Amino acid sequence: MYNVYVRGFVGNFGTKVLIEEKKNELLKYFSNKYIEKVESDLRDGLSPSLFIEKDIKNNVFDREKIGKGGFLASLWKICDRNKVGLKYDLSKVPIIQGTVEIANFFDINPYRLLTINAEIMFIENDHEIIDDYYITLI
Repeated sequence: MYNVYVRGFVGNFGTKVLIEEKKNELLKYFSNKYIEKVESDLRDGLSPSLFIEKDIKNNVFDREKIGKGGFLASLWKICDRNKVGLKYDLSKVPIIQGTVEIANFFDINPYRLLTINAEIMFIENDHEIIDDYYITLI
């Protein structure tokens, strides 16, 4: 059994693209101030230096960059590669609330949005890290 750590914010780049390409549609539902706040959160969330790998480098069993197909596609790849099943709680996956709301507005699954500067890591079970970004793997 492994601990699963998600480094970075899921759907960050897909949300940025939706705002850039569909801003006029978004402004019919969301305030300009709210869109600016989401853009600010995304700028912070797109920075690779935001999430510092703690003392886990030597304990990482496997890792998968999250990209095209989003979090769910990358999670499938890493689980398939390691021949493991999965039970997860999406509320524990790091995602900006604005990503969820904008994706829902366009009827898109936010966990399938393009993501950059983020990855999923399998960490040996005996290594404990107190962090909010774990999902349970069985």
